[in-house]
Amino acid sequence: MGENDKIQLEKQPMTYAMLNVFPPVALFAAVATVLVGVAIKEKAIRKRKKDIDDAVNQYHHYFLIQLYSLKLPSLNYKSTSVYMEEMGQ
Repeated sequence: MGENDKIQLEKQPMTYAMLNVFPPVALFAAVATVLVGVAIKEKAIRKRKKDIDDAVNQYHHYFLIQLYSLKLPSLNYKSTSVYMEEMGQ
């Protein structure tokens, strides 16, 4: 690029910006996005595993309550576990 071309680019700020400023900024943004994604990947995986464990524990707790505490009219107001024990005798 000759001296005349540089002077011409400086007179047209938008062209100068498009050729000299935007590409490095875009490259920096792309690299930063990839690095942030890699950095938070492990944290996101741990959070999802914790959420799954919490959901399983809540379901297990609900199941135990249903099995031992809830007295159903269809079972003569007995809990499912008591009804099953009586049926086995």
